[in-house]
Amino acid sequence: MVAALERGVSPQLLFNGWFPDYPAASNLIQLTLACAAHSNYGDFCDRGLTTKMNRALELQQRDPAGAARLWAELDRALTDKATWIPLYNPYGTDFVSKRVGNYQYNPQLGALLSQIWVR
Repeated sequence: MVAALERGVSPQLLFNGWFPDYPAASNLIQLTLACAAHSNYGDFCDRGLTTKMNRALELQQRDPAGAARLWAELDRALTDKATWIPLYNPYGTDFVSKRVGNYQYNPQLGALLSQIWVR
């Protein structure tokens, strides 16, 4: 698969995963669906949407609420274009005993072990 991508062949189906290093819309949308994005494996390119992505990035510092509205608009537009069709979403389960207290889960980091106590 990697050799095909290096030759410029766009795959019809790709088993790939993405996990955020920071939970922000820009971390997924801009990095994977902008025209010149390195991780845009399907070669999707809509110059109008890429322009909106760049605008949303500019807005993030001075108008976070406006940027959030623009990212939501982009999310809807990209969903309507069916740029991706997900195969599955990973899901994990943690089992804890009755002796465990203060269990906290972070969607990015998982169980916060430093916060758990055991009786």
